[in-house]
Amino acid sequence: MRSSKVNSMVPAVILDITQSGYDIIRSLHPYKIPLYAFSHKEQCLEHHTKRIRKIIRWESLDDLLAKMIQLAESLDQKPVLIISSDNRLKFVMEHYTMIMKYFLVNLPPVVTLDILLDKTKFRDFALSNDILIPKTLNIYQPEDLTEAQSFNFPVILKPYLKRANWYAAELPKAFIYNTFEELSSGFPAIYKVEQRLILQEYIPGGDEMVFFCMAYFNQSGVCEQSFTGRKIRQWHPLTGTAASLRPCENSVVTKFTKHIYHLLNFTGFGAFEFKYNENNGKYYAIEATAGRLDVNAHAATLGGANLPLAAYCDLTRQRIWPKEKINTNFVFIHEMNEIQTVLFLLNNKQLTLKDLLKSYRGKLYFHYMTFGDFGVSGRMFFQLFQTIGGQVKRYLRRKITFR
Repeated sequence: MRSSKVNSMVPAVILDITQSGYDIIRSLHPYKIPLYAFSHKEQCLEHHTKRIRKIIRWESLDDLLAKMIQLAESLDQKPVLIISSDNRLKFVMEHYTMIMKYFLVNLPPVVTLDILLDKTKFRDFALSNDILIPKTLNIYQPEDLTEAQSFNFPVILKPYLKRANWYAAELPKAFIYNTFEELSSGFPAIYKVEQRLILQEYIPGGDEMVFFCMAYFNQSGVCEQSFTGRKIRQWHPLTGTAASLRPCENSVVTKFTKHIYHLLNFTGFGAFEFKYNENNGKYYAIEATAGRLDVNAHAATLGGANLPLAAYCDLTRQRIWPKEKINTNFVFIHEMNEIQTVLFLLNNKQLTLKDLLKSYRGKLYFHYMTFGDFGVSGRMFFQLFQTIGGQVKRYLRRKITFR
């Protein structure tokens, strides 16, 4: 490997800069680690950060692999690789041997990742290990849908794996249907995008009943850092990604998460979501993340568990004393997700201003808006201003029309 510059800190490479990429940047930048990031987008908010040395654009997956190797060969030291999305994880799995040759990365075997990420395989694993999951139906063809008539509605419909075509169609994480007739009507459009689907009975309760645990398991399988929290709101409501969340001491969720990953001799980044059913007092495993960091992972850093730094130190054998302190009283907000779900809930009278303000007790932290990175913060503030301004205009037009 060649470079005209010498740096005692091992570089870290983020694949890609979107999804949880900015969480990784915010967690590692304070430690003066040389950061590089790849990006498939021509324009995005994260491109305006001043906290990394270089953003490398790629056009195709072959181009990405070539540029990753080129970057690794240009550096003095073998860099750490941290993955930010399922799409890029799939790419790394397909080029596992080559990636391992050029990068320091902590991933379990591909077969282990498949168990966690393929919802069919995880269902079989869960049933054989007494892990509670919602009643589930695997759908391979339209005729399989008839079995859903025996389900208790509402139900959730989602893909086995969120592949490139799912993201390209800009579909939400999952769909919720209240009746079999609704499901039958909505199914064909979704089936055109993805032919491998999974149907699950909906666990009663709002977004605030979703608990999660993010963790990092070192190369020996020991959990070095973990952060447990609960969602406040999601976008989209009931089926989406966290819009706002807070730390939460929940020994059941933390214990279940570690137990599941230890059963698999897991190493690397992992996270689990559980839905608490108030009717029976049980927690149901509803979503796994493996091999990459979750969106909003910087919340764990703010809570005192810097997962990217734990991985960096584990892979490089460098000792860096964490600056973060344990913090149990804050709200972490993903700005655009939060503004969309708040406006939706207010418009549909599912949320009051009093309850909204009450949900923000504690110190507020934001995904993008932060001191010291004005290129990102300023543009996010402008986007929020546009969104709120557009909503106010629509409201005033309706008032004028009714008059």
